[in-house]
Amino acid sequence: MGIREIRKQRVLDWKKSHPCMNCSERDVDVLDAHHLDPFTKSFSVAHVSGKSIDAIDLELSLCLSLCSNCHRKLNAWLRLNGLDTTKENFDLWLSVNDRETREQEKVLEGKERKNDA
Repeated sequence: MGIREIRKQRVLDWKKSHPCMNCSERDVDVLDAHHLDPFTKSFSVAHVSGKSIDAIDLELSLCLSLCSNCHRKLNAWLRLNGLDTTKENFDLWLSVNDRETREQEKVLEGKERKNDA
């Protein structure tokens, strides 16, 4: 295995062991590495060409795993609310997102009960 494949494998292995922090998606083809602090971001882990294994490992240690859908939802929510990308705002988004999901489940559960009656 050449260095190019080793770099790609390093990111792939990280994705395999880090499902989406929001929805638990495990498909490595749709997982993104989300940087919690854009000021510490040295490079995108989608573009590891020319990077050392140590640099890749360090960059991944600064990231959380999100599927592409949740990643887009998070970034849109941050923009709409004028918020920066921080761990605190990520945690806030998770709690808001979880509350909205529970409310949607209640609505669906009510519809199912109506259909069963």
